[in-house]
Amino acid sequence: MNDILSTIMNTFATMQPREKLFLKAGGALILVVLLVLLLLPSIEKYQQLNDKRNSLEADMAWLVEQRDLVAGLSNGCPKMNQSNEDQKANLSNIAKRNQLKVESITDNEQSFVLSVSGDEGNKFLKSIYQIACQGYSFVGINLDPEDEKLTLLKATFEVQRVK
Repeated sequence: MNDILSTIMNTFATMQPREKLFLKAGGALILVVLLVLLLLPSIEKYQQLNDKRNSLEADMAWLVEQRDLVAGLSNGCPKMNQSNEDQKANLSNIAKRNQLKVESITDNEQSFVLSVSGDEGNKFLKSIYQIACQGYSFVGINLDPEDEKLTLLKATFEVQRVK
């Protein structure tokens, strides 16, 4: 090892001043390139984290702005006792309260199929709202006119109790 080091030192000592200058400049350039290559991944990671932080801060600011709006939102459903007792009668009563004629109520294993008829679309909308407030989710809704004058509408609601 000492032989190699002494050979390099002797070779460097015998060089002319401009050759020594080129070697020193080349060594400095190689050192700078190595330093950049070592630091570049860290700089890129820092930029990514900085961009992510800015994005999250913008999201947080938007959420803070929306806090009052979200607090004001509510589903408007009155607090009702959602018992599992006689669900058919419950669905039938909702339809009758909204002046709809109950054609049939079928109890499938997982859902209920309620067939009703009425003369006004708003009555169906009120029924849908009240059924949803009772803790049911709608699997399907089918609303069809019975005649060409649209004086009678017939609807089929398939609902299931939300667990």
